Amino acid sequence: MNTTSETEDFIKSIDISYKKEIFNKIIEHLENINRDNEFLSFIVKDINDDKNNSFILKNYPYLRKHFKLPHHSRMPKKLTSQTLLSMFKECNMKYKKKTKAYKIGDFKTTTGFYEVCV
Repeated sequence: MNTTSETEDFIKSIDISYKKEIFNKIIEHLENINRDNEFLSFIVKDINDDKNNSFILKNYPYLRKHFKLPHHSRMPKKLTSQTLLSMFKECNMKYKKKTKAYKIGDFKTTTGFYEVCV
């Protein structure tokens, strides 16, 4: 006989599996993501381009039905990376945030770089 805790754990695991499927479908449509067997990685400044942001924005109402995403009165500049970050946190995916340095003209700057275990 199942206890309430076992039932809740089972439902939670199904919910996470479903969210991971949605996450993987979204990733298929985005550009500037490197995908390996079990990992994906992206550079924050590269993934937040106009095409990716418009795709996320178009699908944002649907994504909010399945993920705990914030309501935005004004869309952030880093919409795609912030949305993905919220999604893989909610899916209990392991991730590492790193920093990547690059040089523009005379200025050296950094950007976020994420590795996610899918």
